[in-house]
Amino acid sequence: MSEVLPRVTIKTDVEARVFLSRVGKVLDGKRPLNVKLDPGAGRVAGQDILSIIPAASSSVPNLVGDLIADDPKGKRVRVEVRGRWLRGLPSHDAYVGAVRELFVPLVRAYNQFFKSRRRLHIPKRGSLEPTLPVGARSCFERFVKIANRAGLHDLDWERLYEFIWHCSLRRVGCDEASVRRMLTRAGFGDRMAGDIANVYYHGREIADRRPRY
Repeated sequence: MSEVLPRVTIKTDVEARVFLSRVGKVLDGKRPLNVKLDPGAGRVAGQDILSIIPAASSSVPNLVGDLIADDPKGKRVRVEVRGRWLRGLPSHDAYVGAVRELFVPLVRAYNQFFKSRRRLHIPKRGSLEPTLPVGARSCFERFVKIANRAGLHDLDWERLYEFIWHCSLRRVGCDEASVRRMLTRAGFGDRMAGDIANVYYHGREIADRRPRY
């Protein structure tokens, strides 16, 4: 299973939209970079995206970086990179390395030009693993400790549904990907973990929409 990649951000000193425009001006004409700003034309309607394409990367072929303003009037932008990774999907370290390679010089240039102190915020690896509140964790552990890994029995399903129902009632913020990752860490095979996580997803969809009296 692929590693969890960090959500890298920059807290801006001006509106996110203005920040992207400023970065574009700082980098305009700098070689070997190609910079393209798409205001309001992001993958989600209303996003502003500044794409940065180096002519070459020392670590990742076809490396491209994006500064994404989900809220153009807010004061935070997301940082993402993509490229042709060695094994199809990047490891945590490879991803963070590519982010630093492309964006550390950019942030440094911005700070020098605007006398600012912006920095990349990269969450630590340990903070990326999913966690559960005590009650939900107890339900989850009751399920995984005695579940039949070759094929769930009726009582296993009951304990899984108990976990789903508890998460719904307590409005636990736990998605399908997090459940799959926790199951894999608990020793379930990747395919079985994916199937159970999918049941969790559909169970939450049903339970979360049920009226609570």
